[in-house]
Amino acid sequence: MNHMSKQLVYTRKWYPNLEIKEEHKNLPVRQVTCFIITRDEKLLLVSKDGNSWSVTAGHYEKEKDPTYIDTAVREVYEESGLDISKFRDKIKWLGYYVIEDVEEQSGEVVDTYLQIRMFLHLDINSEEISLKPIEGDLVKQARFFNFVDSMNLIKWLSESGEWKAIKNIYN
Repeated sequence: MNHMSKQLVYTRKWYPNLEIKEEHKNLPVRQVTCFIITRDEKLLLVSKDGNSWSVTAGHYEKEKDPTYIDTAVREVYEESGLDISKFRDKIKWLGYYVIEDVEEQSGEVVDTYLQIRMFLHLDINSEEISLKPIEGDLVKQARFFNFVDSMNLIKWLSESGEWKAIKNIYN
């Protein structure tokens, strides 16, 4: 008997809310992402292989993280070596995505969860910041990129809800 594995696709809907809406509070948070932008308008990106880049992000761990901001602080430190704990009160909540994993063939929703997006503007120039991913983390490189290079490295970024929210903060 031939068992084919299910092909999953996902849908995502952006909610630019400053907190999780009541109807989503029962959904698990699977990811917290924190966009770090410096005074000279550089975005912190991380990579496991030097080819594929992303924004610092990680899993919310209830045992380790009393709040989602704690997750952001921990993940930024683990992935880049940058300690933002003293700036925790300046971390802004941008919103969140509701993600649905959908079985491609049947259209059945097999999982629904949240991804939270946060943002921190550092009043420091990028060249003044030393980055070094923590030993043992999957991330091997952390660097600051200008916005144009960031958009080229992360194709979905420029049209994302969170990037539009960040641009509104700067305008």
